[in-house]
Amino acid sequence: MVKNTIGVILMAYCSPATLNDIPTYLTKIYRGKEFDKSLVKEFQRR
Repeated sequence: MVKNTIGVILMAYCSPATLNDIPTYLTKIYRGKEFDKSLVKEFQRR
């Protein structure tokens, strides 16, 4: 019996250096597309 193998690719996008860098970081991740501004607050909370 042959088993199928499943692979997972993990990608890293670096991280913002400071809390003030989060909006720029998210803009790069979203490739310039609009993102929910509450996401910035969630990143800052974490």
